[in-house]
Amino acid sequence: MRFKKNGEKARPTPDNAHPGVFSLRHMPKKQACATELAKPPTPRHREMEPTENSPFAHDHYTDVLRADIDANNHANNIVYLRWVQDAATNHWQTAVPAHIANPHTWVVVRHEIDYKKAAYLGDRIRVHTWVATMSALTSERHCRIYRDSDNTLLASVKTRWCSINPATARPSRLDPRIPACFGL
Repeated sequence: MRFKKNGEKARPTPDNAHPGVFSLRHMPKKQACATELAKPPTPRHREMEPTENSPFAHDHYTDVLRADIDANNHANNIVYLRWVQDAATNHWQTAVPAHIANPHTWVVVRHEIDYKKAAYLGDRIRVHTWVATMSALTSERHCRIYRDSDNTLLASVKTRWCSINPATARPSRLDPRIPACFGL
C-alpha cells in the first residue's frame, strides 16, 4: 500500500487493494506509536511469561576457583558470563530431549548484566536460570547468580541467544516442541 502525506496525516492512495491495512512508515511518530500499541499481542507474547519461580526454572552450581580470581581479589566479571553459559548449557541438556536438541547449538547475541556484589575464592555459586521468551530462532534467558551460603544476589543477567545449525553455522529454526520444554 502506498501513502501520500497530506499535512500531519498520512492517507492511503486510491489504489489501496486492502482496506484497513496500512504501513507505519509514513505516519507521524506519535500516531505510529499509538497505532503500534493498539495492536493485539502476537501469539508468542504471553500474558504470563515464566519467572524465576517457574517450575521450569533450573539451578546450576559451581565454585569460585583460583583461576577465576582477578587483581581485585574477587571473581573476574567475565567469569560471571561463563557461569551463565554453563547454566544455560546445563539447563538445555536437562530440559530438552536429545533427539530434539541435537540439530541445534546456541550463540549469544546479547548479554545484559548488573553486578551487585563480588564473589570470592571458595564461594559456592548458584545460578538460577529460566527462559522468559522464545521465538523460532531466538530465546531470552534470565539468570540470577547467588552466593549459595547466604543467598546473596551477586548479579542479574538477561541474555539473548540465537539457535544455530552446527553443520552450516547459520541460524536454524527451532523444533516447535522445544518451547514447551521451558514452559512456553
